[in-house]
Amino acid sequence: MVALGSLSTVFLMLSDYIRGSIRKDERIVFFPTIATQELSMQPSRVGILGDSSVNGGVYGGVPNMTTTTTNNNNNTTTTTVWQVPIHGWVFQPNRHEKRRKLFLTLLRRYLNISNANYQNDVLKRRMAPFLVDNSRNKLVRVRFDGDNNDEIHTLPRSSKNGHFYGVVRVNTTTTNNNTTDDEHQAAAASSPPTLLKFQAVLHKKGDTRIFGSQAHLVPSQGISIISDIDDTVKITNVTSRKSMLRNTFLEEFQPVPGMAQVFRDWQQRMSCQFHFVSSSPWQLYEDLDAFCQKQDFPDATFHLKSIRVKDRTLFQLFANPMATKTKVITNILEQFPERTFICVGDSGEKDPEVYGALARQYPNQIAYILIRDIIGTRKQQPTMTTTTRSSTSSTDVPSMSSSTATSSIDDGDDELDGNNDDPDEESEEDRMERAFARVPRDKWAVFTDASEIELPYASLRKLEGDHDDDDDDDVRV
Repeated sequence: MVALGSLSTVFLMLSDYIRGSIRKDERIVFFPTIATQELSMQPSRVGILGDSSVNGGVYGGVPNMTTTTTNNNNNTTTTTVWQVPIHGWVFQPNRHEKRRKLFLTLLRRYLNISNANYQNDVLKRRMAPFLVDNSRNKLVRVRFDGDNNDEIHTLPRSSKNGHFYGVVRVNTTTTNNNTTDDEHQAAAASSPPTLLKFQAVLHKKGDTRIFGSQAHLVPSQGISIISDIDDTVKITNVTSRKSMLRNTFLEEFQPVPGMAQVFRDWQQRMSCQFHFVSSSPWQLYEDLDAFCQKQDFPDATFHLKSIRVKDRTLFQLFANPMATKTKVITNILEQFPERTFICVGDSGEKDPEVYGALARQYPNQIAYILIRDIIGTRKQQPTMTTTTRSSTSSTDVPSMSSSTATSSIDDGDDELDGNNDDPDEESEEDRMERAFARVPRDKWAVFTDASEIELPYASLRKLEGDHDDDDDDDVRV
């Protein structure tokens, strides 16, 4: 009987492995991603997941399942094929006391943690994702919200760090109901970014949990904001390792005053997309996402760092961000060669060097860079108002055309390695000048308070091909 029982257990374990099922003691965390598009215009409709009789996006059905219909009103239907990345993490929450004590010992090397701190709710919550058992070889299945066909998409198996990544091809349709092009474009411009929502399909009997997320449907053209997190939108104090660790593990996250309002104003004014690129690890994603929602930051994709407590990748937590952030941002830039980018960061780590190097390599895409000065030693920067613009133009900040920016391109190899700067031997003013060498002076600015932030809206509109006469001057937000 014992042998039969053992065989039965082995069989069940093998069956679970083959199916890649998510056990009831495991969790799934999805991360918001960027979906890229292929666009076609035709007087037809995709296999519909809903009613397309009103303006706005409706999710399409099975990829390639297109049908032609007669539209009595001669409406034009835009059919968009999206490549939708789905990235997530499967793990088993871990309550092992030994691992918890080891993690606390590591923190104790940098912080004076008292016995009372051991019971700190924030510490318990922030430590928990670092102490989990990652689940490898899991097959996650997802279904998109509103899919009347109930199609289930199976993603590649999770790797040893529990992460999985796959791309699903999805169609969406938008119908123009007898509006003029100007009216249709105005309606689209006033709408928030479109999100494609989905959730995991769990097969364990009685498992009613919901694990879901969303992909951001980012058009090939438009304006995107690439922003750092630490000391740009959240106070971390990365220049002090002790303060950084305390703010990360012991304290509730605190916002940089005014930045959420600035980002909301940009979204309303420019209908832009937001991408948070940070050196923070994926283990902090859920708390970071909750913080952004609580502070009312616009929805954004997250691009964080992969580490495992059990192997050498743990040391990447304090690695130079030049290589990791540059690679992530480069991938975004190359995904969207026709979009215009604004980069926002701070002077605490390597944001000036990262953004400066990228601005030289992608001068036609990176239109503007803003650096929050957390050192407090900046010199007075020229403002972007109509009375203090660069003398290169009598009306606007110059657009970033190839004729004005070609001389700024370099290969950036030394900069991307982060080996050509020594902040101990130069002032912050000199550092900024070096970081943004050969970047047009009207393309970057330093600020200390969010109320100082100004954008050259007129030039941004020109980059987007919008020649409206309203609000030609640069505007403070």
